[in-house]
Amino acid sequence: GVDGAPRASDGVDPHFRINYLSHALLARRLLPQLRKSRGRVVTVSSEALLDSDLSLSRLDEGLVAQRGASPHVAYANSKACCVLLADGLKAREPALSVAACALPGRCATQIVRYELPQRAAQRLTMSDEQIEKQAQTLGLRTAAQGSALPVWLPGSSPAPPT
Repeated sequence: GVDGAPRASDGVDPHFRINYLSHALLARRLLPQLRKSRGRVVTVSSEALLDSDLSLSRLDEGLVAQRGASPHVAYANSKACCVLLADGLKAREPALSVAACALPGRCATQIVRYELPQRAAQRLTMSDEQIEKQAQTLGLRTAAQGSALPVWLPGSSPAPPT
């Protein structure tokens, strides 16, 4: 995904295109195969969705107004839409197991490439061990740690006791 990306030349927000529309299109194109296999769908979101300014009663209006939104609000809105995608899939495709979202937390990845280009460039030259040390120092997860979090889907075993 992207965060902090500049607007495209046509004025459309890249956060919405990349973080949501591409996922929705992929899910739509995979639906025939998912139905046959009774597949599982997990959308990845972010805690940033809590900063979304979208209103369900005025969703279309909110997405049009997003053209003037700050990059952070545009990112938050795109991640909120990922949750709406999962909710919509659950309602329309009850045979599929759909997780509303997975929140990997703050991870040391290339998502900073627009807001912190020097850090992104630095990470391209670092070994996995160096990135792990940087993540630990900054209080972040590595990409591997962020993607290894448990996701509990309907029909799966219940969470183990903590």
